Amino acid sequence: MTPLILGALLLQTQIKNEIVAPPPPLGSNAAFQSGSKAAAELLQAGKFAEATNQTKNLPSKQVVVEFRFQDVSKDSQDILLKAAQRAMNEWQKALPGSKIIAGKNPNLVLEVVSHFSDLGSTDEKSLSLFPSIDPADPALEAVLALKRTSKKVEISADNMTTEVRYVIGRYFGLEQSPDPSSAMFRVEGLSRLYSPLDAVSIQVARTTLQQAEQLRSWAKSKTRVKAEFGEAFLPQHTVDLGTVTQGDPQAFQFEVRNRGKGPLKFAVRPDCSCFLINYESVVKGGEVGIVTVQMSTVDFQGAQDKGLYVYTDDAENPVTRVSIKTMIRPAYRLIPESNHSQTYLMKPEGLTINYLLFADNELPLEPRKASVSGVNGIASISQWEGEIEDPEWFKGKQFRKGYRISVLFSPSAAIGRNLVALIIQTDSKMFPVLGSNFFIQKGIAVNPKSIFYGDVTSELERATVYLDVPSESTEILKATSSDSRFKASYERVSELQYRVTVDFRKGTDNGTVYASINLSTNDPDSPEIIIPLQAYVP
Repeated sequence: MTPLILGALLLQTQIKNEIVAPPPPLGSNAAFQSGSKAAAELLQAGKFAEATNQTKNLPSKQVVVEFRFQDVSKDSQDILLKAAQRAMNEWQKALPGSKIIAGKNPNLVLEVVSHFSDLGSTDEKSLSLFPSIDPADPALEAVLALKRTSKKVEISADNMTTEVRYVIGRYFGLEQSPDPSSAMFRVEGLSRLYSPLDAVSIQVARTTLQQAEQLRSWAKSKTRVKAEFGEAFLPQHTVDLGTVTQGDPQAFQFEVRNRGKGPLKFAVRPDCSCFLINYESVVKGGEVGIVTVQMSTVDFQGAQDKGLYVYTDDAENPVTRVSIKTMIRPAYRLIPESNHSQTYLMKPEGLTINYLLFADNELPLEPRKASVSGVNGIASISQWEGEIEDPEWFKGKQFRKGYRISVLFSPSAAIGRNLVALIIQTDSKMFPVLGSNFFIQKGIAVNPKSIFYGDVTSELERATVYLDVPSESTEILKATSSDSRFKASYERVSELQYRVTVDFRKGTDNGTVYASINLSTNDPDSPEIIIPLQAYVP
């Protein structure tokens, strides 16, 4: 683990018989940074009683979490509490000596509501956090929405574990992370699936706990400390590179200024592997740090807004996103010749799909070989010139020169929707392989292909699948079930799509239930569709 991520080590430094308060670690949030710095400043002033109060809402190894529910059924509460306990156990295991329990008189409150009042709005939030430095209040209160998006989709147990783990991380003083592999990475909406706690988050939490304990110890022993910290200022939050050509590397710089008296530590974390970054991680008081960046444009086309996240140990600016904007003009285009749909319907005699490869000027590459995977097909390459429409990059038709890649697909494709990858090998070192993905559908496509109800605790559980049909004349004729506890109904929701709803009434028998729904259709490729079903009745 690098010092850039962890920040300063906790060991107290003796300089001319003075104890220097450590700056908060990089990756800690504003609540922790402001609270720990305020405590250090009180210790410097000799205000030990006030410092003791100030440290009460800093992270503690003894965490009491109070769960509150609003408009959430008892069955859902039980499931969510089990999922939350999983997150609590994980943090407790990661932090030696810690104890995280559910109870009253909490230092962390987590309220689960059915949904927020602004559900479905463009700025909808599914989690709100309210930290407090008042020792009479919990250190952190969180309000979490159970149902989300305009469709009021209920989060799963794994989602709940991930959300609670994130909230506990915030209590321990961690900032949100741009790294998708981090426990502190979070996006609005349905959240992500479960993944284990990462080493970086664990180490930052350990450091914030150690610093909080040290500040409490100094307050108790009435120890004065020297509290001088850096103050971060970023004069530039946006770097606009203008319009550039794909493949041309871009170089730029931005400043991180320290307006404080103490040293300022910072780290820059990109949200894209296309960046190569160089900088000195410590800026002395009153000085300026320069961040030098190189950006690769090989893998991107079109408008880009990528982020460089600057983490500092300044409580007022713990993390700042520097937006890197550019319009990348493509070095090449690989698009369908006529049909710009992502799904192609298989014909009884087979299917031919043509792609065109061209550029605004001369192509910086020559295709050497083309192949496909996903469905049996043969690809060929020939020279091409003519007028083409490319709505993403120009209006109307324009004349271009390039290559036509023709693929003949066998009618032996599997029933349903098949993902196909078109792969083109070239003579270019910068663009050695080009590719495009699309679907070939034969007959009726079912999504999802099976239904898993999980643990069924209510009398009635409902699930839905969608059938994409190849033509307006395709119809579902009949729906039957292999088990009387399952009942299927269907309705046409658009010209080319059916919705099939399957209700399960658990009855009196317990254990795992396996069954299927059989759909009869008038489609010659898929006259019968079987949808497997599984449920568990505890």
